[in-house]
Amino acid sequence: MHGGRVSAPGAAPATPVSRPVRLGLIGHGRLGAVHARHIAACPDTELAAVCDTEPAALAAAAAEHGVPVATDLDGFLAMPFDGVVIASSTQAHAGTSWPPPARARRSSWRSPSA
Repeated sequence: MHGGRVSAPGAAPATPVSRPVRLGLIGHGRLGAVHARHIAACPDTELAAVCDTEPAALAAAAAEHGVPVATDLDGFLAMPFDGVVIASSTQAHAGTSWPPPARARRSSWRSPSA
């Protein structure tokens, strides 16, 4: 996405994006903080919430981005957002990458380390 339009190679002409896609972020460690900055910098996305188990990581996310934070998945998934970026450690992916149906939303999953 770029400049408020969405398109793919060979696709129909781009259509205007009516509002930024609100993304929640799981994991605000070294790599998660990079993802957070990229999400916040993109004009078509908005960082809407952050989940992490480390108080220092949550404090950093709240201070840098002014977003609500949660220490657990249930609290995080109750927050309003359109999609989730999972940036937790590889070891923690199993607990976050497939929520039970009661908590699931429309989703697309990709994990290069899975």
